[in-house]
Amino acid sequence: MTPLPYWPRLLSRVQAAAYVGVAPGTFSARVPIKPLSIGRRKLWDRLVLDTWVDALSGKPHPDGRRSDPEVEEYRRRARHENEPAVS
Repeated sequence: MTPLPYWPRLLSRVQAAAYVGVAPGTFSARVPIKPLSIGRRKLWDRLVLDTWVDALSGKPHPDGRRSDPEVEEYRRRARHENEPAVS
């Protein structure tokens, strides 16, 4: 069995794309999470990515509390995108 990689808290675009399992171009086009700016670097918070993926899958927040408004908006959009089309 291959060991899982160590993921730092803040990820580059390429690392963040690999973390969520998509190509870097797909990540840039489809993932609405805003990066943090640290100096010239743009870095994505791994925990925010986890919350976003949880929202896509409909998984509730682990401790039952509400997350920040930006993540709540992702949750709302994810629910809407995953609803069947009504004819």
